[in-house]
Amino acid sequence: MIDTLHFADRLKDSGFENRQAEGMARALGDALAGTVENLATKSDLAALDTKLSARIETLDTKVEALGTQIKFVFAALAMLLALGLIDTVPRLLS
Repeated sequence: MIDTLHFADRLKDSGFENRQAEGMARALGDALAGTVENLATKSDLAALDTKLSARIETLDTKVEALGTQIKFVFAALAMLLALGLIDTVPRLLS
């Protein structure tokens, strides 16, 4: 939160009239009051980091599993081709 009294004092020190400085300080305080409530805290960011890290680990595990499955499929196709059980891979796909 902004220290409106300090802000008004700084404006007065810079040459603003008392009434102007206090009015600007109140206006700024009011404008920022609603936005401060919506700011993320360090603990909010830490919780988000933890959540995202867990999701990334899950995705990494799934990608590794898919990679293993793809290697198995290619090995099976290579074996079928080597044994002469299929003559082309496109024929399998049709």
